[in-house]
Amino acid sequence: MIIKNGILFLLLVCANLTFAQKGVATFGLQYRPIIPNTMIGMYKQDFNQDQLISSVKQKFGHSFGGVVRYGLTKNISMETGLNLTQRNFKLDFSVPDSAYNETGKTGMVSYEIPLSCLVYIQLSDRWYINTSLGPSLTLFTSNIAKQVPISGSEFFRFEGAYKSKVLGAVNANVGFEFRSRPSGYFYIGSSYHLPFTPIMTMAMSYEFDGGDVVSIANIRGSYLTVDLRYFLMNARRRVNNSGFENLSLRQRSISKTFYFLLCTSYFKLRTWAHFDKLSAGRSVSVNGLATILFTLYIVLQTSTSSVQAAQSP
Repeated sequence: MIIKNGILFLLLVCANLTFAQKGVATFGLQYRPIIPNTMIGMYKQDFNQDQLISSVKQKFGHSFGGVVRYGLTKNISMETGLNLTQRNFKLDFSVPDSAYNETGKTGMVSYEIPLSCLVYIQLSDRWYINTSLGPSLTLFTSNIAKQVPISGSEFFRFEGAYKSKVLGAVNANVGFEFRSRPSGYFYIGSSYHLPFTPIMTMAMSYEFDGGDVVSIANIRGSYLTVDLRYFLMNARRRVNNSGFENLSLRQRSISKTFYFLLCTSYFKLRTWAHFDKLSAGRSVSVNGLATILFTLYIVLQTSTSSVQAAQSP
């Protein structure tokens, strides 16, 4: 509850920054699929002990959240926000002597609060390339566990315990951005997330009558993403900085529709989390996503109201 309230407070602070700096602040949404690969980031960790042969492999995951961008100069900006990240893993268990082979899956949920410095290079009238680097604060929700039955009293077991509830990391990013006069900013790029220290201690075990075999290792938890972002047009942004004029009636209509969808999604997610029987990890994910969506709704709705009031004679 403390972590959830703290995250909500941080987003509201970001919202106040957007309202106070209407000429240079931009608010947007991002979705980042986590891409398993063998070239960069964590992909596979082996857990072998005596007759137990097991491993944890990273699978496709996702990260979703809001972004606040504050322009310092024409070519340099700062970014912060909040992301809900879901890492997914495949579990492989094997005991060759007994011909046991089983698989399972598990996932971990975390919240990330990044702070990055962006540098832009203008490629054409509307196209930009940018790169960013900065620290990130990661907040973990709970430990994880998975039990895979074999037969009778024999089973495989996986457990993961976070090293700390709050850990630091570094984010590096590069991408391309298209700035559309009526529609806002569209961005595609890639990011690498590298924790400063291992984020979790994992254990894989084979348990049977009379004993067990356990293998333990630390997981770094780094990952590679493809970044998809959309930034709403700021009606008060300076024309000499971005080449955009005040928000059109069409853009206001699109924004209001977007706000309605955010608010509707919030109530649907909260209803799902309240009335359906969800696992602890999934319940945290659903409630966290609902909180992000509702906060985005409040930020964007209040921002538009402030802009319209400022433009009124």
